[in-house]
Amino acid sequence: MSLKTAWTKAVLAGILFSPALAIAQDQDVIRITAGAGFERHSNLFRVSSAMPASTLSSIFNTNSRSDTILRGEIGLAFDREYSLQRFQAGLTLLPQKFQNNSRFDHLGYDGLLNWDWAISGPFSGRVGLRARQSLMGFNQNRIVVGAIGSIVDKNMLTRTNPYFEGRLRITPSWSMVGELEQVRTTNSATEFLPGDNTANTVGAGLRFAPGTGTELTFLGRSTRGKFDFLQVTDLLGQNLLTGVDNSYKQSEVLVRLNVRPSEDTLIGGMIGYQQRKYDAFNQRNFSGPVTELNLEWRPTGALSVATALDRSIGLPGIFTANYIDVTRLRILPRFILTGKTTLTGAITYATWDYKGDPGIVSQPGLTRKDTLFDLQIGLAYEYSRAILLTGDLRRETRKSNLAGADYENNVLIGGIRGQF
Repeated sequence: MSLKTAWTKAVLAGILFSPALAIAQDQDVIRITAGAGFERHSNLFRVSSAMPASTLSSIFNTNSRSDTILRGEIGLAFDREYSLQRFQAGLTLLPQKFQNNSRFDHLGYDGLLNWDWAISGPFSGRVGLRARQSLMGFNQNRIVVGAIGSIVDKNMLTRTNPYFEGRLRITPSWSMVGELEQVRTTNSATEFLPGDNTANTVGAGLRFAPGTGTELTFLGRSTRGKFDFLQVTDLLGQNLLTGVDNSYKQSEVLVRLNVRPSEDTLIGGMIGYQQRKYDAFNQRNFSGPVTELNLEWRPTGALSVATALDRSIGLPGIFTANYIDVTRLRILPRFILTGKTTLTGAITYATWDYKGDPGIVSQPGLTRKDTLFDLQIGLAYEYSRAILLTGDLRRETRKSNLAGADYENNVLIGGIRGQF
């Protein structure tokens, strides 16, 4: 699909179907967003510098590690309150054009339908649907597919997420909460079909919100994950002796707390215990604490810092891993230079422990652990109330005990975005 064709479809779909995820404020029932930008990558496929050009060509069908991506954005948002009800709808269309690797050109989207409902009295909640389609990242397990011996194809990840949440107010401060959620993930490329899965979750708990800025939630959740296909290849690109069913059952108990001790400080966090049991190959079962700590601090009118520290497991989009035990620290400083210019930064340090791959856990002493470090600095200029210009520099590095998994990537990013 040419970039011109993608843009034409984006404009028509945006006009015909409305919405975008940038939800409008109450005073703006309909809001239009549009933008364009580029990303210049020194190592688009996140491969090791030691990889020979012949191997790069056999896996990715190119001799060049670098590439430039042209990005577009167009969408509409609807946000309206009717009495006790609030209705939101959004669709953002995201075309991308690769300068040297046109087979990865695509049109992604990000959509939302949401109804914040309330019945006169103690009942309220929300119900809706999120949907997103995007290109699978090159920093995931593309190298494994290459190790199998096939040229990597474009893989579009599609995720749909219907949800329901209900609240029953018991006292002015205490409420009972219940939730139902489904997350459906599918892959377009044949080699990634073992990652297709559906996760159904049910949860219930109590929430304390006295209206002072403090919120406390106790929540129990149960999830059933079902995979459509058997896994036949491990993380090292080796064929498994037999296909493995990655379906699982997961239970967790969580406590969430948000506190605002002052106008300039917000503290939030979660601590819980999570247990996942697989239907097959239960050597990779997981049980342990999961945590999240968030701190937002504004020491001056111009400077603010957001910090997040978390430990979690999940489905990372790497079908051979099934889950990764991730510990991550993220620091996001922001400094207002002038009334129109803002300096931003991002520092991310993370460790990934691949405990969910049957090919790894079945071999004594074999592990894969990655250390990732990203550093980003950016500048945003508000040309007008509706138009924002941005520029960023980012450096990504990964160190791994798996041979050939180290990489470095330098990224130059520029863009313009309008909101009307």
